[in-house]
Amino acid sequence: AELIALEGGLGGFFAAYVPGMDQAPFPQGTGKLLRKTDNIVFQMHYTASGKAASDKTEVGLYLAPVKPTRELVTSAGFNTTFSIPPQEPEVPVDASMKFTKKSLIYELSPHMHYRGASARFTLEYPDGRREVLLNVPDYFFNWQTLYRLASPKEVPAGTRLFCEGAFDNSPLNRFNPDPSATVTFGEQSWEEMFIGYVNFAETQ
Repeated sequence: AELIALEGGLGGFFAAYVPGMDQAPFPQGTGKLLRKTDNIVFQMHYTASGKAASDKTEVGLYLAPVKPTRELVTSAGFNTTFSIPPQEPEVPVDASMKFTKKSLIYELSPHMHYRGASARFTLEYPDGRREVLLNVPDYFFNWQTLYRLASPKEVPAGTRLFCEGAFDNSPLNRFNPDPSATVTFGEQSWEEMFIGYVNFAETQ
């Protein structure tokens, strides 16, 4: 069960909430497919406070009255093999994914924890041309925005999406839980993640 939940969060999700995210309807003309045989699995990240507590989680779904024009898919490029040395102010990290079919990109969202410093999403087309779609030069864990493009971006099959970023593990990062720690991938906020989420629809 732990492996399934971990892989689900890395590769994509049906819906999510992280600190600072404003919930918004899916882009016009899109929706996510939920079959009657599908199971909804919750992945909740809790941090112990030393006090007994309880939680009552609910989910609300808005069902489309008619079938949307396009099925929205959430996928991601991710990196779980990085190691962040102590005291380092700028440790580069990267991940990528490929669009196997012609697609429309609607939204992008970088995900890191307290040492996350910056993130940039760049397209590389099959002909080698590159185009920056989103640049977040000052990433902040408590403000994890889902960035919706002003107009959906059409990309041909074979296009790669690169997500490049950096961690700040120095004492100058006032949110850093422990500048003396060597930090690797983990689900707790004092550990780190590097995931570049993308919401898109295949058009072929």
